[in-house]
Amino acid sequence: MTLNLHLIRAALEFSTRVYDECSLEDRASNTQVLIGGSLDDDGALIIAFRGTREPRDYLTDARFLFKHPWPVVGHENAKVHRGFLEGYFAVSETIQARVHGAKRIIITGHSLGGALATLCALDLVDNGLPVWNVVTFGSPRVGNGAFRDYYDEHLHGETLRVVAQGDPVTVMPPWFNGYRHAGREVYLQNDGDVKVEPGLIGKAIPVAQSIYHDLRETEATKSLVFFGPHSLRNYAQLISALA
Repeated sequence: MTLNLHLIRAALEFSTRVYDECSLEDRASNTQVLIGGSLDDDGALIIAFRGTREPRDYLTDARFLFKHPWPVVGHENAKVHRGFLEGYFAVSETIQARVHGAKRIIITGHSLGGALATLCALDLVDNGLPVWNVVTFGSPRVGNGAFRDYYDEHLHGETLRVVAQGDPVTVMPPWFNGYRHAGREVYLQNDGDVKVEPGLIGKAIPVAQSIYHDLRETEATKSLVFFGPHSLRNYAQLISALA
């Protein structure tokens, strides 16, 4: 598979910008979104969701024990993280109004923003809107196996779920709670290699090493070491090294 690096870099740019600027915001859920044109195409729009930054965002992330059915008749078995679902649907109607008439929609986000981007993509497809690409960075799992199957039925080929080696957020919420990843995984290794849809074991070792390294650090640096692979700066460095 040949990666579209132009697409990935454009998505990374918007995923970074949304931390400092936004087109719309829902203060109750603390969901922030940036919408703008990209890729030298007047008919293209990028929708970028901001990731975890404030205490309220961590409350949203932590509500993984509660799943809600995806709100499409006939797909009630497809269940998603309640916090993610509420965060996205707080802005869903406004997003649909903003992108009406777009010829090509690209959706992106980092961390929590990647989870919201995943929900947005499927919601827009359910409403007949032209989602061409989804690119997420360090996204946690979003829903159960039935949700994964429903998502992949429509968007597997259009979705790149970019994962940095050792990123601990990408293995949350836990597998044993029924959560599964959707889309095609693009695994960025620290040595510059890239694997598409790699096996679970090969990814688990770097995460375990990251946790072990974290436990050996001082209290002042633990969180920085553990979440270092998850930072957008790390993703930008790994992507910039790609040919």
